[in-house]
Amino acid sequence: MKKLLIGILLFSGFANAEAPFGLKTGMSLADVKKVSGVAEVLDKNYYSFKNVPKPYKAFKDYLMLITPQNGLCKVLGWGKPITTNVYGDGIKDEFASLKESLTEKYGTPVGDYNFLRSGSIWKEPNDWTMGLYKEERTLVAAWEPNEENGVKNIMLKARANGPNSGQVTLSYELSNSQSCFKEKDRKDTSGL
Repeated sequence: MKKLLIGILLFSGFANAEAPFGLKTGMSLADVKKVSGVAEVLDKNYYSFKNVPKPYKAFKDYLMLITPQNGLCKVLGWGKPITTNVYGDGIKDEFASLKESLTEKYGTPVGDYNFLRSGSIWKEPNDWTMGLYKEERTLVAAWEPNEENGVKNIMLKARANGPNSGQVTLSYELSNSQSCFKEKDRKDTSGL
């Protein structure tokens, strides 16, 4: 009996544990709308919100994957635009600041990538932002914390919108993400 009660308490704590941005793993679309307001539909099961219960200053939008059966399973903070120079200093600074905060909270990243694709013409220091824009440069850090709040994978990524602007995105995959991806990709064959 004691083991059963402990199991119930552990499970209920997991289900109610707060995920990033004040959300909870498995929240329904209706529940997310109650705490985040109006959603813009981006694609099947993908939504964009301007607000979350616990926003972070670096992000302007919050993109979420929410399926009917599994609920909230992925959240992406979309960074505010960063004006930068051709060396990417503004983007690099924002990335480094977020990476430091995430490392304090979740430990050392399991993946830390800062490289230029072989053969790229954007190899000079003043080509840094253009290389990122052309998707020939990568600046990414990843964590696999398996937190009690359901966070399974975290990815911090630098992006460029052109030679003088960009942003940083922060993606959280939650513990139900694999089931969510399967549900999202399931084809409707009911009419066959």
